[in-house]
Amino acid sequence: MNTKILIFTVVLVFAFFGGAYFILSPIAKQELDGPVVEQEASSTPTTMVVEKVLEKKPVDKEPSKAPSPVSVTAPLVVPVNTSTDTPASPVVASGYTMVEVEAHASADSCWSVIAGNVYDLTAYIPKHPGGSGKILKICGKDGSSLFEGQHGGESKPEAILENYKIGKLQ
Repeated sequence: MNTKILIFTVVLVFAFFGGAYFILSPIAKQELDGPVVEQEASSTPTTMVVEKVLEKKPVDKEPSKAPSPVSVTAPLVVPVNTSTDTPASPVVASGYTMVEVEAHASADSCWSVIAGNVYDLTAYIPKHPGGSGKILKICGKDGSSLFEGQHGGESKPEAILENYKIGKLQ
């Protein structure tokens, strides 16, 4: 007789939790909006604003359902690129002229044009594996032929260079 009571109790517990699962699972599976990522106009290229919004969803007025979540907005500033290989200037959509590039022809401010893009290489001068002299030769100039001659088709130098891009040449 104790076995029958035990089996009945186990079945009753599973029925209770199974019923609760089917009642609550639509609420648990309710789709929420994903994170919205926006670049702040005043921020540097190393930060962005992440905002997660939980919307209040309409719920049928059944006594067995739990209420849906309330709207919550939580802005959060998150670092995007924490490496030390970041450009000194933000990316500009309009582009630069060669006159502007020529004004940055020193170790204190070294810009160069490579394949139609403008790069601020100032921070990379001491890091260049071939020595700082190689970078200083292209400060304020179009360094496309020197870069292609030394690194043409290599993915690693091109990936490093991309970290210093500040815009396009007009």
